[in-house]
Amino acid sequence: MKKDFNSKNRPSGSKKTNEPKVIGEVMKEYFAGNSSLAVAYRDRLHPNTELCVDLKLLTRKPGRLPVGKGLSGALTHDGEQEYTFVEGQPKVTYRRYPMVFSGFYVNIHRHDDGTLHPSLKRVAVTEDFDIEGYAKVVALELNRALNDLVKKK
Repeated sequence: MKKDFNSKNRPSGSKKTNEPKVIGEVMKEYFAGNSSLAVAYRDRLHPNTELCVDLKLLTRKPGRLPVGKGLSGALTHDGEQEYTFVEGQPKVTYRRYPMVFSGFYVNIHRHDDGTLHPSLKRVAVTEDFDIEGYAKVVALELNRALNDLVKKK
């Protein structure tokens, strides 16, 4: 059985070619529909069109914003016909306690003070679960991991 990705009933891409659409075009089509989410969203939106305004974009990269690209940030109404958009800080994610060992049953994290903190991964416990076998395998894996990590110090 094959899935037909080029269905004749549902057009994909832009009307001129089968290229991907920009997100603004997709959102515009979706919210013009009759789904309950689209209707509820339209009832709570108040479209405002500002004519002849000066819009200053303060962005992280120089040059114009590409078509279809969005930015997150804050828009400020500075004066009668002046607006300023300031791009927000990029979301920086980092691991607070980096994982120094990832095994089949055990993970070990190193905290800021250098201490090692092992944790067990989730396992499915069924009626035929071998508790002794599981405990032996976890003990062997933990022993091997801690031997390797303690020798690295």
